[in-house]
Amino acid sequence: MSVNQKHLLSADLEALLEKGLAKVALKYALLFLAVILYLVAWNRGIALIYGLFSVLVVVLLLAWLLPMRSLKSITVKRDMAKIAHEGEMLNYAVQLSNSGIFGFYFLRIHDWVNFAVAEQQLPMGFIAKLDKSAQFEFSVRCDLRGLHKVGPLFISSGYPLGIRDHTQA
Repeated sequence: MSVNQKHLLSADLEALLEKGLAKVALKYALLFLAVILYLVAWNRGIALIYGLFSVLVVVLLLAWLLPMRSLKSITVKRDMAKIAHEGEMLNYAVQLSNSGIFGFYFLRIHDWVNFAVAEQQLPMGFIAKLDKSAQFEFSVRCDLRGLHKVGPLFISSGYPLGIRDHTQA
């Protein structure tokens, strides 16, 4: 086997491993690692491995519970025109306000607009940190005739690790 063939073989193996790891969800990998650490610690009786297991369990619990807390004190107000005619642009603003004392991180806003073309039916906004308030302006083309309702509006967050997303309508 030549050097070039070995290089191609290693590149193929690396690509295959990369595809396999991309399919593995982080929450399942961390849970599997916690179980393995517990079994090894139980078998060997090493206190440090019990400590690693405890740290991993705490990280998983925080990643599961913090996204639920992150959306409790956020209020949303949508300011938009009552009427939009077919073919016109509908401009509206979404105001988010935080009544809590802590800032919230990595929030995604999704709004459902059923009268727009398929690419514009789900306008989205992203907030890296919400201290007190933030405002987004959306422009959507009204393509269907008739009376339509905008919404529902969803706010979601996966902070801190993205292991679990929590969504609030």
